[in-house]
Amino acid sequence: MQFEKLVDLLKDCFLPIRLDQYQGEFGYVVNSDTELSRIGYATNLDQIVASKAVEAKVDALITHHDAWDFL
Repeated sequence: MQFEKLVDLLKDCFLPIRLDQYQGEFGYVVNSDTELSRIGYATNLDQIVASKAVEAKVDALITHHDAWDFL
């Protein structure tokens, strides 16, 4: 799956009006044209989660919360 397809699938989970109401409350950090085959998920992003994602060789990491300021 291409990265843009993943973004489109995630956006399709929400009604368009919800996305319009909360501009800036979602987004992605890196856009890649690399094929995604392994996707990870975590509620919070911290150094441990990032390390585990690298160990698991995920191609994309989806989080509910972005990184805290100290990261």
